[in-house]
Amino acid sequence: MRWLLAYNMARMRRWPTPHLQQLKQTTEYIGGESPCPSNLRLYVQLITAAKLTPPQKERILKVDGIAVDEVEPLLRRFVACGGEGIVAGFLVGMNGYQFYLVFWDCTRTTQQMRRSERNFLRHIYGIRWLRPTLSQSVLCPSLNILDVVKENPLMRGNIERGDAWVQERSAKRI
Repeated sequence: MRWLLAYNMARMRRWPTPHLQQLKQTTEYIGGESPCPSNLRLYVQLITAAKLTPPQKERILKVDGIAVDEVEPLLRRFVACGGEGIVAGFLVGMNGYQFYLVFWDCTRTTQQMRRSERNFLRHIYGIRWLRPTLSQSVLCPSLNILDVVKENPLMRGNIERGDAWVQERSAKRI
């Protein structure tokens, strides 16, 4: 979790104030000088490659000129996020792993916080809390990359921006 937070600190952008404040308040934790903030939790979701159907393969070949049988989860994502009961949240995606660093709102009652967390977990299929007190975690089930993009509300909200970025980048290469 320290590494993911340090990665976030290094990549800070013009984010909403609560996100910046939460990251700045973790600098002593990142350096090993203080314990983990009590309202911070780390979650993970595993993502697998998606096998393409013949029509999907044909479309990719026609549009992009690439012959592929599957789409690999070769993602590098870094997104500020939020939701019910979340003061600040960060999604860090690296290939087949999606990490969610969530700062929960401590001003809420325990019952409200648990309800918010249940709602959060229900909307992101296959996500698991990586409990710091456990030496092992079971990470399953997983989704393929195409299902993740369709089902995850955080990723769905960025599809259009990602598509525009890819098109812009492709145009610069020409």
